[in-house]
Amino acid sequence: MRVVTIANHEAGINTGLPAAIPTDGHDFPAAVVAGGMGAGSGQRGGDAGDGGGFGVVALPVGAYSIRAGRVRWHPAVSVNLLVVAATAIGVTWLVSRSRTAQARTVRHRS
Repeated sequence: MRVVTIANHEAGINTGLPAAIPTDGHDFPAAVVAGGMGAGSGQRGGDAGDGGGFGVVALPVGAYSIRAGRVRWHPAVSVNLLVVAATAIGVTWLVSRSRTAQARTVRHRS
């Protein structure tokens, strides 16, 4: 049960986020937090073992701010995430273009 207690603590509301800072109103950071855990045991020959683990990922998505009675959403921009997404889209486009060209070449030869 110690693993479950630690996992609950690590995946809590403040994971990957600073505390809310009240300045000229209030700011409330927001994030997407995802986690998973697993455990298992096994035996092979005369050896037996067990183990477990967990992982948590927290991505800040922005913050809500309250000023003069109005609530506003301020999205967080992650340059690293944008670069990875652009690279993945570019590679996917290049691979699909290459495969489409190969398929056309094979069809025209037949």
